[in-house]
Amino acid sequence: MADSLEDDFYIEEEFLPVPFGTKRKNENFGKQNVDTGNSDLPESKEKNAKKKKRNPKNVEFVLPKNISDQVLAFNGMLRRAFKGISELEMVEIGLSPENINKDMLEHIKTNSELEVFGKKDSKASEEYLGGFVKNALEIFTTYKGDNWQINKIKKSARKTIPNGDPQILVICSSAIRAVDVNRGIKSADGKIVVGKLFSKHMKAGEQEEYLKTTQIDVAVGTPNRLLKLIENKALVIDNRLKLVVLDCFVDNKKRTVLDMNETMADLSNLWKNYLKDKTTDKKLKIILA
Repeated sequence: MADSLEDDFYIEEEFLPVPFGTKRKNENFGKQNVDTGNSDLPESKEKNAKKKKRNPKNVEFVLPKNISDQVLAFNGMLRRAFKGISELEMVEIGLSPENINKDMLEHIKTNSELEVFGKKDSKASEEYLGGFVKNALEIFTTYKGDNWQINKIKKSARKTIPNGDPQILVICSSAIRAVDVNRGIKSADGKIVVGKLFSKHMKAGEQEEYLKTTQIDVAVGTPNRLLKLIENKALVIDNRLKLVVLDCFVDNKKRTVLDMNETMADLSNLWKNYLKDKTTDKKLKIILA
């Protein structure tokens, strides 16, 4: 005969019988986790740490100061933009070490102002990038050929320079940042002719008309607008363009032009469809600055 229970014996809710067709509140009670062999408990600290590693957030971007790291940072953007891209495809469209402008990389390494560049001090970084672009133009003007700053040559010689055909293309993460960069370039050298190619300044149609009638040294813009202007054959990149500068300013959300959803796809398509081919003859160079 079964033992009798004490009068005050209490059966916990989990073990009470339930009507047919209904579920217990905690069906998984007592079940083992197949992966870990532990009872249902909150995920371990180790597991959470692995998740954080897979999805890093708020990681501060550090401007690469050598060729291999510059290539790695740029190609990392291409891999994120073109998800599932094969290694063979990366060989075709990826940035190569010989595509990096070594002269300007040396400028990055030796310039003491780099310590404030890329931080939240946008004023300091715009001044740095303005000096950076001025320095690049000075290097170009020592070359023979058609690489001449417009306002530093005789007017008679300007006739050979096509309209809307810059020597340097500066790509920024936003229109606001592009305004800052334009101001920095003009502050460094007021004679540099800068094409402001971003939204919130002029409509695309107005910018197309400007490019068709104006000679420029430098074009400063955002990926989406630059892509449209090149597609519409208003911005010319076939003749004088020698340097693409990726402005890697870090915004207050710790993002750069390389990892923002708003810019990454357009920048990657701009590179793949229009700029990559210009590097094959080693004339066009790129620099993350």
